[in-house]
Amino acid sequence: AARPPPPTFQCEPCAPDVKGWPWYRFVPTKLRGAGMTGVQLNELVFRYKGKGVSFTKADASVPEGVSAPGSEPQRAVDGNSQTGWSDESGSLRPLVLKFHCPVAFDQYTFFTASDDPRRDPVRWRLDGSNDR
Repeated sequence: AARPPPPTFQCEPCAPDVKGWPWYRFVPTKLRGAGMTGVQLNELVFRYKGKGVSFTKADASVPEGVSAPGSEPQRAVDGNSQTGWSDESGSLRPLVLKFHCPVAFDQYTFFTASDDPRRDPVRWRLDGSNDR
């Protein structure tokens, strides 16, 4: 029997005039609780010119991170501030966001979880990059 042809994909071209990056990293550097290493974040929101930036085409990950079921990295950008990401790896690992095209924003907000304030980021870095 003949094999079916491989699927073809239609990619949307990236807008050439967008100022921004396809990769972002939210890097917690200090948590509210002294000596805490497990971080949690319920939602990260980007805005550009007052409008929310969609994360539907973004992949979220935490390299070498450890998340319990229901607390995966994608939960930090799912548009629901009642769900969240947590990392139990024992290190302050970055939440990495990969968009399919560069994304610009001029404002951001994040929501912390309510169950353990000691795991809230109180110092962080937000990096943008073209290649990780």
